[in-house]
Amino acid sequence: EIASSDWSSDVCSSDLELRKIPSYIEKIHYLFEEHYEENYSLDDLEARFSISKYRICREFGEYYGITPLQYLNRRRIRIACHLLETTSLRIHEVGSAVGIDNTNHFISLFKKYEGCTPLEYKEGTVVIATDSLTGFLLFLPVAIQDPIARSEEHTSELQSLEAISY
Repeated sequence: EIASSDWSSDVCSSDLELRKIPSYIEKIHYLFEEHYEENYSLDDLEARFSISKYRICREFGEYYGITPLQYLNRRRIRIACHLLETTSLRIHEVGSAVGIDNTNHFISLFKKYEGCTPLEYKEGTVVIATDSLTGFLLFLPVAIQDPIARSEEHTSELQSLEAISY
């Protein structure tokens, strides 16, 4: 026999699991994924979809956990990281390529999301590690530019972090 509490927890899922994502939210998500380089504002989205910008923010947040523009900025910064790793584009060119034409704004957004400047990221002057105890990302400066020496330094820094976190 099934206990009533077991049955109710199996049958009763959260409303979000049962509700389908509204099509306009899916369209906004698609726009941000595929056309992140374009300029968007909440007023533009409101006009485009004939839905209140407040409702857009509320419902987008319900399904994705952050506001639409926060999502867009995170997407842009993820792409910027990829471009910095794989191209020889300059910092301002990377910013423009992801839809952020103001270089100062791009640098401050990048630092907000990545914890370092785009130049530090591109030059590899920081080591990105995860603290095994807290799960937080750590950004450690690397003074040595020689790749072999840098690799050895990374290993010793990471071992030190692991020793500290236990």
